[in-house]
Amino acid sequence: ETRKPTKADEFILADKDVDFRVLNLNNPFNNSETSYFHHSIGGYNAAKLRRYQDLIEQCIEPEMKTVITDLQKARTNEDVEAAFASTKVLNMLNTKYIIYNNDAAPIMNPMRNGDAWVVGDVKFVKDADAEMNTLKEIDPSKTAIINEEFKSLVTPFEMDSTAKVELTLSHPNKKTFASSSQKDILTIFSDVYYQPGWHAYVDGKEVDHFRTNWILRGMVIPAGEHEIEFLFYPDTFVNLTHLSNTIGWILILLIVGYIGYYFYRKKNKKDDVDALVVKD
Repeated sequence: ETRKPTKADEFILADKDVDFRVLNLNNPFNNSETSYFHHSIGGYNAAKLRRYQDLIEQCIEPEMKTVITDLQKARTNEDVEAAFASTKVLNMLNTKYIIYNNDAAPIMNPMRNGDAWVVGDVKFVKDADAEMNTLKEIDPSKTAIINEEFKSLVTPFEMDSTAKVELTLSHPNKKTFASSSQKDILTIFSDVYYQPGWHAYVDGKEVDHFRTNWILRGMVIPAGEHEIEFLFYPDTFVNLTHLSNTIGWILILLIVGYIGYYFYRKKNKKDDVDALVVKD
């Protein structure tokens, strides 16, 4: 089905940024139309990860109500900034545009955190309730909330105000970043943490990454200049691929073996016939 972009869609499609998300205030979590053209905060269908659904109910929906009220009162750019300063979760999800009317230009969020950012503080929590409650209290642009189950993966780090982590490639199953820092840095990536499928690499070597701020990816990046890659390939798919390849090679060997055996038997029969002819 071909869909025609609205005026709001056309405005956003003209943006040359590599990656960002869009929030349509018109039933965003059950309406897939926004996802047809953009990376939508509402997702692509009604079936969502349980953890993301909890984030919607606990944080995103309350922030939507607040920002709608604040934007209706806004008269200046400073008012708009103040309105988005309170949408901490939408900001960490890199929400760049708010669609409030399909026939009008969207509202740009100047307070979004971007594709990745460096933080100087970490709070370790014991369980999911503490994760969610702490997320509501802190500023995700400055602090990482990490469940204690990942504590061993958080190696020592320091805040580096000169550090840069920039998105260089964005595909559904691959994301690439370039980092530059003078110290080991704790970095938050504005992408959903999904352990069964996503693997992280620094300069081609697989490394650990962890869940932070309830649903995002985190990693301690070593000092210097590096290429960070996130690749999606579920372990079950890889195992099935290896199994399929193994079965394929076994079949090939069986076929080759059968052909060899066939010609071997044929040659032996010919030799037997020749021997009988000579004997006669």
